[in-house]
Amino acid sequence: MKRRFFALFLVAGALVLGLLIYVTLRTDALYINAWVTELIGTPAKEFLAGSLIGFQIPSTIIYSLPDGLWMFAFSLFILLIWDFKIHRSSLTWITIVLVAGTGFECMQGLDWIAGWFDPFDMIFILAGTGVPVIYLLIKKRLCKTN
Repeated sequence: MKRRFFALFLVAGALVLGLLIYVTLRTDALYINAWVTELIGTPAKEFLAGSLIGFQIPSTIIYSLPDGLWMFAFSLFILLIWDFKIHRSSLTWITIVLVAGTGFECMQGLDWIAGWFDPFDMIFILAGTGVPVIYLLIKKRLCKTN
């Protein structure tokens, strides 16, 4: 039960951190920022955005980390559903997540959808998807009894 609660905490934390990066550091022209502003109100949104004034935050954190965080949350949630077991079914869903994430990035590069291709986005997407899987594989190997 502790493992499931901790995994849900990590999923929620990754989603919230990605959302906070969008709300505080990205343009208000994004749909998600308009929705959040409508939900929490303009003063609260301006307070959040103003709390980071004066900090020098690298562009990879602002523009690429949210993708990785959301992919991490999605992959970990899928593994949570499959009881943290790596098998054909769980890997099928992880692969679907990976193909969707990298596919959207590639479609941006081809100008099929709005946005632009960024190799750092691709790195963060791959890392975000891979970290939970690699962790479980290493843990399984280290905890294996002979």
